[in-house]
Amino acid sequence: MLLSITACSDNNSNNGSTTDGTTVSTSEYVGEWKANTVSGLIDGEKTYTVSVIELKEDGTGTYKGRELSWSYSEEQNTINVTLLKENQTTAFEIQEMDGVTVLKFFDDVYYRAEEFVPINQE
Repeated sequence: MLLSITACSDNNSNNGSTTDGTTVSTSEYVGEWKANTVSGLIDGEKTYTVSVIELKEDGTGTYKGRELSWSYSEEQNTINVTLLKENQTTAFEIQEMDGVTVLKFFDDVYYRAEEFVPINQE
């Protein structure tokens, strides 16, 4: 579930410049990202569904079948995702966990599809 939060970013492209003038490539964030998201509670145990975000090279993508645009904010170290029909923007923090890059939104941790491990799903 994506919640609407305001994300400030002047960077509308998927490449940015650092203060020393070098270019930051965001192609490493392109692809499919998956998270185990809590979907319910059965007999005191959480159940999960797999949430998927696809980020395309051209700055578009999908989340649960909904179209989105995305951009990278070097200043905030986030991927900013805007659901187009809802006009809601959410910032996913870019973090390193156990030696891999993840996108984090509150308790949801999105891993690259090839690094994702599903847990007890409904």
